[in-house]
Formats: sequence, C-alpha cells, structure tokens
Amino acid sequence: MADAEPKSVAESLATAEITNANNFALKKEPIYFSFYDLGLAPGDKRIAQLSVRSETAPLSLNLIDKDGDGTQDGIFFLADFSPAQIKNFTVTDKSNSSDNKQADVSIVKGEWQDQQLESEAKNILINKKITSGGLGFWNGKTFEPAPTVESEKVIVTNHGDLFSGYKATYSNWVINNASYDVVAHATANNGSAFVQLTFKTDKKFPSFAIALKKSSETVVIEGDTNITGSAYTYVASWHEQDEDVKNNFGEAIIYHRGDRKQQTENESAYISVISANGGELDYYFFNSKSELTKNIHTRAEFQAYLDEQVQRLTKSPRIRFESSLSKQAKINLQADDALNWAKRLANSEIERKTLNYYFGGWDEYRKRPPKFEYDVVGMQIHALQEIDSVSPNEKYKDALEKVTGSYIQADGSISGYEADLFSIDLIKPGQMVILLEQRTGQEKYRKAVDYLRGRLKIHPRTTQGAFWHRSTYPNQLWLDGVYMGIPFLAQYAANYETGDEQYHSFVEAVREFEIAREHLRNPDTGLYYHAWDESKSADWADKQTGRAPQYWSRGMGWYAMALVDVLDFIPATETDLRKSLIDIVNEFAPDILRYQDAATATWWQITDRPNDIANYRESSASAMFSYFLLKAVNKGYLSASYGETAIKSYRGLLNEFITLHQDGRVSMNDQCLVAGLGFGRDGSYNYYQTELIVSNDPKGNSPFIYASVEAYKYLKAPAH
Repeated sequence: MADAEPKSVAESLATAEITNANNFALKKEPIYFSFYDLGLAPGDKRIAQLSVRSETAPLSLNLIDKDGDGTQDGIFFLADFSPAQIKNFTVTDKSNSSDNKQADVSIVKGEWQDQQLESEAKNILINKKITSGGLGFWNGKTFEPAPTVESEKVIVTNHGDLFSGYKATYSNWVINNASYDVVAHATANNGSAFVQLTFKTDKKFPSFAIALKKSSETVVIEGDTNITGSAYTYVASWHEQDEDVKNNFGEAIIYHRGDRKQQTENESAYISVISANGGELDYYFFNSKSELTKNIHTRAEFQAYLDEQVQRLTKSPRIRFESSLSKQAKINLQADDALNWAKRLANSEIERKTLNYYFGGWDEYRKRPPKFEYDVVGMQIHALQEIDSVSPNEKYKDALEKVTGSYIQADGSISGYEADLFSIDLIKPGQMVILLEQRTGQEKYRKAVDYLRGRLKIHPRTTQGAFWHRSTYPNQLWLDGVYMGIPFLAQYAANYETGDEQYHSFVEAVREFEIAREHLRNPDTGLYYHAWDESKSADWADKQTGRAPQYWSRGMGWYAMALVDVLDFIPATETDLRKSLIDIVNEFAPDILRYQDAATATWWQITDRPNDIANYRESSASAMFSYFLLKAVNKGYLSASYGETAIKSYRGLLNEFITLHQDGRVSMNDQCLVAGLGFGRDGSYNYYQTELIVSNDPKGNSPFIYASVEAYKYLKAPAH
C-alpha cells in the first residue's frame, strides 16, 4: 500500500500575548493584526490561509479592510477574557472555518440592502432634519447641518461574519465659501452595539459638530471630563417614560475627551463641538435599541453601561506581538547589528514623517502645524546626528538644517516658540541649534541660542533654584524638565561662556539634579517620583511632601539620560561637580536595576507595580535606561562589571519592542504617547494606564537610536 501523503505543517507567522487591562470580563473583544506587522507583503499567497488560535482552540477570523481603502490589510478576530486575564495566541498559515453571526451595521436580515445603505449614509452628514450621531459644522456660534452635497457614493468595504463596514464619499460640501470632499467610513463588529465612524476631508476643516436628538422627554448625560485628553468619554441622551419602562431609550456618542472643544445645545439637538484635527475625526455612535443592550431599562443602567464601555476603549488590551520575520532578524547581536537597527529605525522614520516636521509642515503626532518642540525638532534630529557621528551620511546630517534650522529666521528669532509658556520643554531643541551654529558659524543661530539662554535666566524657579516645568505648572519640578533644560544649559556654558560665568552655569546645572534627588527620590526604594510641587497645592501633590504619588518609568528615564548627557559638557577640571553627578549615576544604576523585569530585561510603565492590572512593559523607558547604562559604562562612570547587564538590557529592548516589516522598515511599539500631571491628569496609577499606547513616537524611537549607537560602541570595543 502506498504511503499516505504527508500532512502540511502550518507555519507559525506570529505570536501574541494579550492582556485584559480591566478588572471586568471582556466578551468578544475585537483584535486586529495587520498583514504589515505579520511580515506579509500584499498578495502573499499565505494570506488566504491565515488562521489564529488561542491556547485552547482555533478562532474564527475575517480578512478585513480596516481603513476602507479598497484593499484588505489585516486579520480580525474576537476573543473573550476574564478580568485581567493574559492569553497567548498564534497566527499560522492554515485556515479555520467561521461560524459567527453577521456583524450588524446597515444589515437587514443578514444581507446588505442598497436602500438601507443609502439611508445610513445620509444620516452620517446631517441635512435639514437632525439625526442622532451624525455630523455637521460648527460656525463658532451655532450648529449648521450639512447642505445638500453635489454627490454621494456608497460602497461596502467589509461584509464578514465578524466585521462589516461601508464607505460614503460626499463631494462638494460647501462651508464658508470653501468646498470640501468628505470620506466617511462606518464599521461595526459582531458582539458590539457601537458603530465606529471615521471621517477625512480633502483639506483642513474648521470645526466639526456631532448631534444627538433632543426632545422634551430627553435628558443629557455626560461622562467624566476630569481625565486625560486621550481617554474616552461620552455625551448621551436618555428618554425615560415611567409608565412604560420598555420605551426607555438612550443614544450616545463616544470620543477622546481632548477632541471636544465645547458642549452646547439648541432646540432640537445636544451638540458636541469637536476639533477637526486637520480634517480627521473618529468617534463611536450607540443606541440602546440594539439587541445587545435589551436589558438596559433605567438611566442608572444606561450610564453604568456607558462608563464601562469608555473604560474598555480607553484601557484597550495590552498586546505584546512578535512576528517570525522579526524574531529571526534579532538572533544575532554584534556591533554592526546594533548600528544597523539604529539606521533601520531612523531611515523608516525619515520615510514616514520626520522630514515633514519643518516649520510650515505638518505634525503627524499631534495633527497640527508643528512647533519648536523637544521631541522631533530636538530629540529625533539629535538621534540622526548621533548615527552620523559614527557612520557619516549626508541624509542624517542634512536633516538638522532641513528641520531644526527651518525654525530659525534671519534675525535669529525662533518661529513656533511659545515664549509666554515659560515651558522648559521648549529649551531642548536649543542643543540642535548650538550644533547648527558650530557647523555653519551663521550669526542667526548664535542669536537664537543666546535668546534661549536668556530665557533660562528669567525662567521662574522654586525657592532652591529648580526650574518650574512651565508657567501653567507653577512651583513644580518634573523629572522630564531636568532632561529638557539642563543639558542645553551645560552645553551652552561649555561652548560660549568662560570664567566665573561658565562655572556658575555648571553649578546651576548640577544643582538641578541635586534638588530633584532631594525632593523626588524615596530612600527606601531608590526610585524617583514623577514630580514635586513646592507649594503642595496641586491636586496630585501629597500635602506633606508635595510629591506626585507614582514612580513613572519614563520620568526616571528622562533624569537618567540627563545625567550622562550633562557630563559630556562639564570639563574634567571640574572634579567636584563631576563627582556629584557620577555619584548619582552609581546610586541610580543599582536602584533601577532592582526593578528590571527578570524575564525580559525591560521595565514597566509604573516601575514598582509589575503585573498589576493594566500595567505593561513600556519601551521608551526601557530604551532610556538601556542608553543610560551603556553610555555610563562606555564613559567609565559605571564599572565594567555593569557591561553585561547593560547589553542584556539593550537586547531585551530589541527583542520585546522592535518589529521588522516585510518591506524592510522597522517599528518600535508599546510606547506611552505622553504622560503629565494636572488638567485632568491626577497622578494616580489608573491615570498612567489610560494614556495612549502607540508605535513610532520620537520619545521612544530617539532613545532607542541613542541606545543602539552606544551598544555599537560597546560591542565594537576590543574587549568585547
């Protein structure tokens, strides 16, 4: 008898560790992996056979067109999680069957209906009749429904068992004598009562407005607004009739709190005025007529349901993802490998967006015209210069003048610099202006750096002399600010000052570290709190100590990088000043290493609370600590015995957070977009878990490049 044909073996394309970040169960939680992150090129034959399985069973999935551009871009599946549960998933090239019911956006009896599609599409842009959840224009005083547009075109983008959607394209929406074309994409997934709506206009738009219908029987309900701008909140209308509870009815729109500019109403609608973000908008619409919410009968039940849903959206699952392509690429780590990772990420960011950050360009991170700010104009451009210093390349060198140089005008004035803020963050790009002056000798750059030094001389300070973070954060010293201002102060002194003036500046720089250590370091743990309010009046400040309540890893990362960077500029002759900083380096290193994750050699978002609900291993802080350790070893501030630990930290950073794509580009993941204090940011543990987690932000990418360059230097040394 002939041998049976061997069974095909599925190839593991990726693994994912996914954690429920909430203390309640998630049912049918939507999960999406892009083909790009999976390491698959468009048209790859394996796409048609993709499957995903949990630890116990295969799961149904859909291939979807998430952005509605007409091309499938990833896999979509649903997963159940118990509170705070961690699950592991594997993506392979062997398909599974699907047995889920149809997602229900614009669907009648399980089938797409043209008439229903047209009705839904017309409801997206509000015409004369107010329809809930739809979009109009805010003219600065009143809500204006969209006039009749020149044409409407509706197409189905997704028609799967788990995920459905349609795209509506509107031509010639006339606002203030300007014409706009608008593309709206509406999507929904199985198991959800929400429709997600995304909008994009062909040019910058003034201001959107979203309406909910109002009547004499409705009341408006607002979600929490004393939260960070990236967290979700809602506005809802509730119609309650005591005599017939079944007629109770609620509708809601859910959006990022920071997107809403104003909440108002007129005789027929509750109106949320929403920032246009350059012509891009996304939000969710919900009504309680859905079969999924049939058990909501009272206002209290309705509000509790919405509160849970916004928490679910805000604290989305923590996903640690690794493609086989990426894993294979990280096996070796020699000196040239470390340098090549720096170049790969730098080149990827140049191609994606870095060079668009010139004055008058576009800030992709904040969806606005760019300003003279620390992250791109300062750090990202600095990272390119660091690569150039060990592997010269004109495209890295030229970026300095193309981006940072574009803000400096012929008279030395700095475009996009907000002087009235007295923000220490805005001093950071000054280091790159110093470099421009050193390279070119142009007077305008010297005038600009002199201006920034002058700003520091009048910058408000605590009674001991530490710089306030900015005028809107009075009496407050943040760890972030030590990095933003002090390296510039020391670099300026080293280049342009002499004698007593220079010495005073060096003393001032070292004193900032000492004040931070005095007020922010806990001697019991060795860790530093995020910030200190000398007045003890901030809502987040401890009333006895003035300290913020949490140890935020990136805050300590800022401080650690500042330590080793300032030492570049204080000369060897200033032995006492250098000793003060080197002593802190040697105190800080073992303290922070006690809190390193043993399994991955990385650090958690909140340093001392690993594995607590919603906490996650955070890449920007891990990069900063890796850079600190490697540079301190390379410079001799730490003993050579730290070398193995330093390179282990870098390897952990690379293994945990870097993704190689099929096209050769690289991404860095699991980055806290931003974190601060005040204005809805209460400093609690929960607050730090509500900030957005993103990929390819300069606050993470730049330290990774710094660390890679230092790893290259370390591994290149003859002893290694």
